[in-house]
Amino acid sequence: MFEPQRLYDERRRLWEEEVDNAKRLAEAGVPFAFASYEMKSPKDFTANLGLCIEHGLAPKAALAGLTSNSAAILGIADQAGTIEAGRLANLTIMTGPLGEKKSRVQWVLIEGKRYDAEQPPRDKKRGRDHDKDKDDRSTDEEDEPSVAT
Repeated sequence: MFEPQRLYDERRRLWEEEVDNAKRLAEAGVPFAFASYEMKSPKDFTANLGLCIEHGLAPKAALAGLTSNSAAILGIADQAGTIEAGRLANLTIMTGPLGEKKSRVQWVLIEGKRYDAEQPPRDKKRGRDHDKDKDDRSTDEEDEPSVAT
């Protein structure tokens, strides 16, 4: 589709502004959190987060936007947002650094129970996995994640 250069330039400017919003908030010291409510796929979320980091958002600020800032904004900072004794053990384990294009979610821990991100979601009506070969989405194996540090 062809569009006038001026229209293309304006769309590009607005997109750049949207991608830079988190960086500008962080630089101004304004706490912010990320949301996924308009995302079509979890992969869109991680890709968009990667774009924010590529455009200058510090990875530490991105992590705060996913964790401690989110908990504070939701009013649950006494229960979540940091890794501490007595807090909910809700964690996401990545295969590499936050924001890297090749990094993906490996495991998710919800209240300390580990779920493999590669397994299909449970069928809520039948209480079982869509994949008939799997009895339980959670895993208690002692594998170590391949997380880059």
